[in-house]
Amino acid sequence: MKEIIIQPPNAFAKIDLVELWAYRSLLKSMVRRRLKAEFDQQYLAYVWAVFRPLLMVLLFSLFRNLSEARMGVDIPYPLYVYGGLILWFFFTEAVQQTATSVKHNAGLIQKVYFPRIISPLSAIIANSASFAITVVPLVLMMVWYGSYPDWRIILLPAVLLQIAVLIFGLGCIFAALGLSGNDWDRFLGFSLYVGLYVSPVIYSPSMLPTNALPYYSVNPLVGTLMAFRASLFHGSPWPQWEWAYSCAFSLIVAVVGLVMFQRAEKHIVDRL
Repeated sequence: MKEIIIQPPNAFAKIDLVELWAYRSLLKSMVRRRLKAEFDQQYLAYVWAVFRPLLMVLLFSLFRNLSEARMGVDIPYPLYVYGGLILWFFFTEAVQQTATSVKHNAGLIQKVYFPRIISPLSAIIANSASFAITVVPLVLMMVWYGSYPDWRIILLPAVLLQIAVLIFGLGCIFAALGLSGNDWDRFLGFSLYVGLYVSPVIYSPSMLPTNALPYYSVNPLVGTLMAFRASLFHGSPWPQWEWAYSCAFSLIVAVVGLVMFQRAEKHIVDRL
């Protein structure tokens, strides 16, 4: 019997698109399994998907000091916050599930061969479906407040692609690091918790001191959240330099994450 040795790709940060296409049925199956686990056993799962951001919008709206005047934007505060929260929750949950995707599929990985990169990709695609559900109340709120997008709505797919690339990179980095211990999973969870308060999710960057903005904008989610709102809400300024930085940062993180993930593939079965 001929022995076949399967090795991870040797090229620098290379994804074999032909091989991925050949395993597209497995990718669909893994995405379907994640969605089924999230929605089939929860009769109110679709409600829970939008309940959390709506509840937080209500709570934050009770703080009178966060008024539209101090925010420095022309967007109603509940609309501003909900738009930020749904993108933030998509980011955090997708990153965490992508980071743990290898462990989640450990039983399958130990039994059969398939491109390991399918694991993080399936987590991102599944969370994209949940994100689409949370967009429905956003559209209704925009109609209620009479806030409609302008021509920049055509840039929305580019913004979503940028955050997906960032999620992929961060998820792959922590998926590779997580194989060495659970401490990295806790570190990721803590970092994402802190990130809510150092990102323009519930407040506007205009509320910060001017001399603090260059340091604040080092956070790549600043440009992403600002670009997301600018593509949806008329009157919100487009963050040209901030989003350009977010795009460059996301590409670098994606390349680093892919390299780390491919190097971890050599020992992935032994460490699961």
